[in-house]
Amino acid sequence: MNLLQALTLGSFQDLLPIVYQILKHHYGLIYFSRVKILDDREFTCATLSLTQLLKLVKLRINTLESVFLLQLVHIVDWAYVLSQARGKCLV
Repeated sequence: MNLLQALTLGSFQDLLPIVYQILKHHYGLIYFSRVKILDDREFTCATLSLTQLLKLVKLRINTLESVFLLQLVHIVDWAYVLSQARGKCLV
């Protein structure tokens, strides 16, 4: 299972250690840049990693929203079937 599958199928608890490690690395870059001039690509990679992480979070939210809506549709369908069986609409 790759990182994308783990984060889209797993929980946000899987995400927190990754966020910690990325922020720790970014802090190290900023700390090191106090004494040495860094190449622009260093910060480009750091920005890209945060951007990718935020995309994964958005994908996870969209996945959870889709699952919730599918479950809601399933509940509404059953409510309609039950209401038809009783002769009145519950929805």
